[in-house]
Amino acid sequence: MPSDCESCGTSIRGGGYALRKPSGVEHRCLSCSLRYQPMLWRSTKVALIVGTILTALNQGDQLAGLAPRSAWLWWKIGLTYLVPFCVATFGSLAVEPQEVVHGNQESGERGKVVEAGVGAMPVVMVEPG
Repeated sequence: MPSDCESCGTSIRGGGYALRKPSGVEHRCLSCSLRYQPMLWRSTKVALIVGTILTALNQGDQLAGLAPRSAWLWWKIGLTYLVPFCVATFGSLAVEPQEVVHGNQESGERGKVVEAGVGAMPVVMVEPG
């Protein structure tokens, strides 16, 4: 993995993140990874779906007028959408690389390592080599 972010050029500490792009895998620092548009779009879709379901379950009676509205209602609704967005984003970045090993594991034979990113989720595969 390169030691510099391929987006901004800063030094990557702690390994960085491998992000899949049409041109291949790009290694980025945390700051650039958090601005990766496909991941942000995916996190936004998750937040809209999960947030809407949770809002309907938790604040549906207040929104429908069946219960008195609390002063904190709009804060609760905002947080109900923010939490799934943060969880989806963190989940995309926090996935540890998975190693798939082909070959004879008893003899310790291993193949060459091939990187293949899936979105913001790095995957390391080992092919026979």
